[in-house]
Amino acid sequence: MKKIRNTLCLLLCLILASALSSCTVTYDEAEKSIMALNEKNYSSYDEIKKDSDIVAHITVKDELTSDNSRFTYYPSGAVEDFWSDRQAHVVKVYKNDTSADFSGDVIIKEHMGVGKDKICYKLNVDTPMLKDKDYIVFIKINDDGSFRLISQEGGKHNFTQGEMVGEMCLRLIFDYELTEKSELAEKLEKLKVGHNLQGSFDEYYPYEIIKTNFGDLKVREAKFDKNALPGKYYYEVSFDGYFKGYCSFSNFID
Repeated sequence: MKKIRNTLCLLLCLILASALSSCTVTYDEAEKSIMALNEKNYSSYDEIKKDSDIVAHITVKDELTSDNSRFTYYPSGAVEDFWSDRQAHVVKVYKNDTSADFSGDVIIKEHMGVGKDKICYKLNVDTPMLKDKDYIVFIKINDDGSFRLISQEGGKHNFTQGEMVGEMCLRLIFDYELTEKSELAEKLEKLKVGHNLQGSFDEYYPYEIIKTNFGDLKVREAKFDKNALPGKYYYEVSFDGYFKGYCSFSNFID
């Protein structure tokens, strides 16, 4: 009887393992994806901006679901490709090097998809764009005229009011929204001074005001800079009631 129980347990484990493996996209499988072959990982704002056809501020209007997800399959039945058609409203276009109309309500292809099995297929640990959230997106136009994120990891950046924003968004603001760009380098250089780390942060890390189309940004040297990245200055950037983030601005001051 004990031998039968052990055999049944082994069979059950094998069945469960088989079921789990059929619902999981491994990296090797995802790497064969048609969209994945067109993707590139970006760490540089200048590089992703150059490669993008369109750069814009959008608001996402839907959630990622199986209804807006699309799949293609190999003859064997294995997943060949996956994406979702995400609905968004264009708030502002910063760059459009094409004749395509990227305004109003648009569909953006995101390289994630929810299968009928409710499993989310994706290439990495990234999360999908969320409904009612704002993003800065870097877009590539497909041969059929549809819009897709140029990279799943680098193609979208949270730009929601009241939340922390990343360096890509801040770089874009300082690239497109400054009203006094000629004064930026001088003001950033003024902030590159030694401070007494034992004192009050507000007292020893004063702000400089940078004027933009959003309003007055407060910029000061980031407190963690010298210990975290010796030789590279990072700045804390904030706009009251809208966002806060950190940026190196190295292209302005190196």
